[in-house]
Amino acid sequence: MKTNYFAALAVALGCASVAWGVLAQSSFEGTWSGKSGNWNFKLVVSGQKGALTVQCDSVPFAFNIPVSAQGAIDAYIGEGSGGSGRMSRRKIAGQLPTLALDSGGACRGATVTLSKG
Repeated sequence: MKTNYFAALAVALGCASVAWGVLAQSSFEGTWSGKSGNWNFKLVVSGQKGALTVQCDSVPFAFNIPVSAQGAIDAYIGEGSGGSGRMSRRKIAGQLPTLALDSGGACRGATVTLSKG
């Protein structure tokens, strides 16, 4: 019987890349939070999905956003209802743990470094 070393190597590398993707993603899973200026941020990451709550002063807004396996975020949020008002559309982007929220509406933008835990 002839052994196909290339096939064995391909299978091993494929398993390693899948395992690396799981390990890389798991380091971002969990609850992240932080504060910058008038803003409070809470992000719950599960897989490549994030449940983001942002709050300016006393009005919270909740959004679902994508989170890459490498912890990158690049999404538009807003036009959603929360508390007693509506949030203007803004971009939130960055690489966990640091995110930047564009300025817009009554509350200015913010850059925040989130803590996990």
